[in-house]
Amino acid sequence: MRAATLHTARWVLPMSRGPIDNGGVAVVNGRVAAVGAKRELGWQCKNSVDHGEGVIMPALVNCHCHLELSALRYARAQANSFTDWLGWVVTERAALSPSEVRDSAARALSGVLDAGTGLVADITNTGVTSSLLGESCLHAVLLHERFGLFSTGGEVGEIAREESFGSPANGVVCGLAAHAPYSTSASLMRALKREAKRAGRLFSIHLGESADEVRFLRDGGGPLRDFIAQRGVPVEKWRPPGVSPVEYAQMLGVLDEGSLVVHAVELSLSDMEILAASRASVCFCPRSNANLGLNKARLEKMLGMGIRAGLGTDSLASNHDLSIFGEMSFVAERFPGVAPKRIVEMATIGGAEVLGAAEAFGAIEPGKPARLIFVPAEEKWPTPFDAVVALHDTNGLKWIGPEED
Repeated sequence: MRAATLHTARWVLPMSRGPIDNGGVAVVNGRVAAVGAKRELGWQCKNSVDHGEGVIMPALVNCHCHLELSALRYARAQANSFTDWLGWVVTERAALSPSEVRDSAARALSGVLDAGTGLVADITNTGVTSSLLGESCLHAVLLHERFGLFSTGGEVGEIAREESFGSPANGVVCGLAAHAPYSTSASLMRALKREAKRAGRLFSIHLGESADEVRFLRDGGGPLRDFIAQRGVPVEKWRPPGVSPVEYAQMLGVLDEGSLVVHAVELSLSDMEILAASRASVCFCPRSNANLGLNKARLEKMLGMGIRAGLGTDSLASNHDLSIFGEMSFVAERFPGVAPKRIVEMATIGGAEVLGAAEAFGAIEPGKPARLIFVPAEEKWPTPFDAVVALHDTNGLKWIGPEED
């Protein structure tokens, strides 16, 4: 390992094992060669860089983002309810030019990297972010999202035949997403899930985000019915399933270990039991939910049931930034029953597992790409996990490894 560069800091958080005090990570040709105590590795490495008082940890994972909505800057006054906000998003998005969408997405992407995220699951409706992601050093699961309350699902085959949906390229792997059960027909949801499963790709769906969604699926009424009707959709011809969003997804056969449920706010205990039994994963977007005046997800309960989970920022249309550090600190403040260690796991190794990318992301292990970050931390924190979840300012963050160039 004489050709290795040893990166050291007060703490190293490998995530697949416990924290290492006065730790180090040896990097050779962009990959981790060894991780351990500084005193054990120092003599084996030709070069060393001491990053000082702080934490070396894996790059973060953002399990749900909409880069295409980055021009729609969030402001709470824009809506009085979830459905009002949805209408604002639809109207404002339609008024944007392709160049506005692309330019704002490019700026947001830069911010994602600056905040220490190395892997993102990005929702696309137009494909505009595909080239942006491919040209950047941010790795991505690009989820092609479709909706249509009366769609037959025939368009799914066309998506799968697109060149961009083929083999992974430039750090971008594609998957499929159904928008939500209030906007996507049963046929389309089944078709999207079927194709994702055939291709071995991730399937994602917004599920149980709001009480309006629950009401619409139960009896076909409420604000969402009015919103859909106002858009010229013959909602009177749609028959509500009469069950919860999770029960509906289970009925359609779209929940399994390859499915990612986003938000999962309005869930009953039986809904959570269905998710746990299906082995589907959940992405919590707590700041987005709070900004839109929605209820809190029963995060502690679902984690206690063994449901795999990651964290997401959602979009700049419902959040102030796209920082997973922001999500972690928010969870630490609003969900005191969740231990700091568990919060950091959701942002790293847990998120990588949720996105099917644990072989390359989420942990510092020999042989893995050195996608690492250093974050400064004051001495007062008892553990590196406490230091990480308390971080509000990422100005001192540094990349170590492939992304630092």
